Amino acid sequence: LVSDPRQLGKRCVLVLPVTHLRSEQVRITPGLSWERTALDLAGEFLSNPSLVPLKRSRFVVVRFDTDGALLADFTKPERPEFRLLFDPANLEGDWIAKFSGRVFGLQTTFVASIAASVASLDPNATDVRSTIEQGIVSGLAGMRRLLLAGHGPANLPPAFPFDQLAAEIKKPTWTYSVATVPADRPKWSIAASDPTGKARTAPLFGLARRVALNGVSALRGLPFQQFGKLFIVDRQEIESLRSLHRLVNDYSRRDDTKPLSIAVFGAPGSGKSFGVKELSRAVLGDKVPILEFNLSQFDDASELLGLYHQIRDKVLEGRMPVVFWDEFDSKKLKWLQYLLAPMQDGRFQDGQISHPIGKCLFIFAGGTSHEFASFGPCDTPEQKVAWDEFKSSKGPDFKSRLNGFLNVLGPNPRQIASGDDPADFSFPIRRALLLRANLKLFGNERLTIDRGVLSAFLEVPRYLHGARSMEKIVEQTRASAGTGRVGRSHLPPRQLLELHVDADEFLALVERDLTFQFEAEAMAEAIHEFYRELGKREGWKSEFDMSYGDLPEFMKDDNRAAARRISEVVGLVGLYIVPVGKAPPGSSEADTRQAIEQNLELLAEGEHDGWLETRQRNGWEKGEPRNTDLRIHNRLVPYDQLPESEKKKDREAVNRYMEIVAKAKYQIVTGPQPRPGK
Repeated sequence: LVSDPRQLGKRCVLVLPVTHLRSEQVRITPGLSWERTALDLAGEFLSNPSLVPLKRSRFVVVRFDTDGALLADFTKPERPEFRLLFDPANLEGDWIAKFSGRVFGLQTTFVASIAASVASLDPNATDVRSTIEQGIVSGLAGMRRLLLAGHGPANLPPAFPFDQLAAEIKKPTWTYSVATVPADRPKWSIAASDPTGKARTAPLFGLARRVALNGVSALRGLPFQQFGKLFIVDRQEIESLRSLHRLVNDYSRRDDTKPLSIAVFGAPGSGKSFGVKELSRAVLGDKVPILEFNLSQFDDASELLGLYHQIRDKVLEGRMPVVFWDEFDSKKLKWLQYLLAPMQDGRFQDGQISHPIGKCLFIFAGGTSHEFASFGPCDTPEQKVAWDEFKSSKGPDFKSRLNGFLNVLGPNPRQIASGDDPADFSFPIRRALLLRANLKLFGNERLTIDRGVLSAFLEVPRYLHGARSMEKIVEQTRASAGTGRVGRSHLPPRQLLELHVDADEFLALVERDLTFQFEAEAMAEAIHEFYRELGKREGWKSEFDMSYGDLPEFMKDDNRAAARRISEVVGLVGLYIVPVGKAPPGSSEADTRQAIEQNLELLAEGEHDGWLETRQRNGWEKGEPRNTDLRIHNRLVPYDQLPESEKKKDREAVNRYMEIVAKAKYQIVTGPQPRPGK
């Protein structure tokens, strides 16, 4: 790989595309998940002898097309560090696949950006890595700009777009996220780790709240995949669906007379049919014919003949149908013996005539097993009787004819032998996405919802019938709320909730923050005095520079609303409020302060959004100049449009949250959310 290793040294930054490594004796899985690709490459650096020469450089940058790069830091050769810079919405090769044709100069642009960042360093600089990371981000964005610009119009002489690339490198249009790669954790997930790569200890309730309120734009920083209306963030699901996407795409492009057979497993109500349909449409187009047959509704094998003829008719029309065999494992696996020949040979027997089925997708949705591994017993002495029955039902033959499988995760935590999987941190995000889908919010339109109701939807321990239960509760709530704000009064009555959740647990979550919010008066004066102090310190003039008791009633209400929303704002990052002395084990004031500091800008935005929503609900409008009597305010704009002086107010307010809630004898804490009592 390197002709003269002596040229490498402590001041060297080596840059190369991943394709160069794959052409050698190096194993790097492409395009399944960012975690899989990054762990593969980090593992190769640590264990593959053919990469030893590269490790003599201080830094090695490996580029994954225009979508990401791995920065290997060998400053401490005995303990190398790996950083992944990636586009959350695209995996390796995804972005460039949208364009036909290629252009010369991509690698040159990438290297030039990194070189420019290094050249700007002070000779005695210590934080070299972060500067190189900035150069990597600018270089990836510059490559995309070059692909869009090309070398000029076809009717003019070719010319390299230097000005456009320089502008892009100075101020990148595209954003990339960064994650520390723990090479010693093969099951590492970006969603289940903090920015340093350390494993999280609690589910992602904070991120789920942001996703529910603001849509998928809140997923910035986490890898996600979209297939039509299906959004997924769990590494396991991403890898499974990407594998199937590749399988279906390859099958659709080749001549084949046998069906492509895929089995889908998941708990009842996990959304098996929805996921497969969206994947099929993403690959084959929105007009792909989908045939659905529920085998539990049939009694005799002869009834399958009519179904096979329906499939064949679609094929004869020149189309490739998707055939959804629901509950294929019903009636003690009775149907497996009749499905084997069509799966294996692509033919079915009707009397004396053998008919070809043709090219189609067979999707088998199971109803008895939550995952492929639990479909059927093991061939062990302890399970001999069960294995013999499974074998006589053609279970092993059926599994051997599958081309692939998918385990679908629903709104409940993933199940393992001992119960809920403690490593499933993403289930609140799955719930948030399902909530928005059931409310018909597929873009980034903001959801207006009572925060207690949102807590219940995201945090209730279990939906009794999976996605179906969540759908029913949301459906009845939406019918009552109409197009307005979703509130507590719109929830179904208790007896209907009991059909789908533990109603006591659900309603306790709805009301969890009420006790704290009743203490708003005790905190409102502290909030007002904080803003008075801040105004005097910063030299701001305010018509409300007076004691709390002298304030007009609408300003007192403003401060009470500010107190009540503290629990909502801190919930955006997974913090919550409890009475003093009721903190969960392991939580500390230092942890809370660190969480606030690390998420200060996000919390400040939440503080402003809460103020903005309160003012708008009270009839205020944006306008110039500010007029209290007419309820006109010039700062009724999104957070990113505020001047820096106004953003500073929100940051300062967030930094005083812990002090303010203490006035009411409460505290902000980290750690696992308390399970509501009955």
